[in-house]
Amino acid sequence: MGFFAFILIASLVVAFSYLIYRYFKSKALVATDELFSQNGITIHYANQTITIGKKSYDVNKVTGVSIRNHGNSTALQVEVDDIKHPIHRAVIIGSANTCDQFMQRVCVALRKAGGPSFI
Repeated sequence: MGFFAFILIASLVVAFSYLIYRYFKSKALVATDELFSQNGITIHYANQTITIGKKSYDVNKVTGVSIRNHGNSTALQVEVDDIKHPIHRAVIIGSANTCDQFMQRVCVALRKAGGPSFI
């Protein structure tokens, strides 16, 4: 019984560690000549697409970018021309300056990909 309990606990620790790693990796800023990615939003310049979570859209389908406060959390809200899913949110952890910088980066990346300008 002790061996199986050890294996179960070790498996849970590995799974939990992987989830923590994925969470912080998705928050990291990636900015290259090909794409911008941070907080679950990826913008591919050559393809002119924005991916938010599991949904992808042409950058010209983006109709608005704003910061919204929801109780104790702050989120970047990306509005797209999609009847089923018109609003997508990316939670932002940090100060107001962090939120503003993230929004600025998304707007610059959208323009760089040939999308609309929101600034």
